[in-house]
Amino acid sequence: MEIQKEKRQCEGPGCTKFIDPVHGRPDRRFCSDVCRSAYHNKKRQQSDPEIIRINKILERNFEILQNSLGEEKSFSIARETMLRRGFSFDYYTQANGEYKFCYTYGYIPKNEKYILIVKGFDTIVKKE
Repeated sequence: MEIQKEKRQCEGPGCTKFIDPVHGRPDRRFCSDVCRSAYHNKKRQQSDPEIIRINKILERNFEILQNSLGEEKSFSIARETMLRRGFSFDYYTQANGEYKFCYTYGYIPKNEKYILIVKGFDTIVKKE
């Protein structure tokens, strides 16, 4: 007589998939490596106050870039205006040449007083 094993929900944050106990290890907790990594990253972030602080700065930078750009494809804005809104030029998620990105929004200095805000990391940085 074969024992019937129940499907369990993946423990990845926000994942709604179920794990099939027939495939892979019977004690498997995640449906993929992506979910496993996301789970452990979230767990580490919740316990490290420095990571929490940096993530808040990055989220604020993202919102400022998003609100400043609006529906435009690109937009020039005074560097001083960005600073008054609480933007921190020291924190970004990626850099490519002179472009700095905060997730999907990027900016590049036009001159000493103005920056150009753009949307779309993949459209700006050509994948090789």
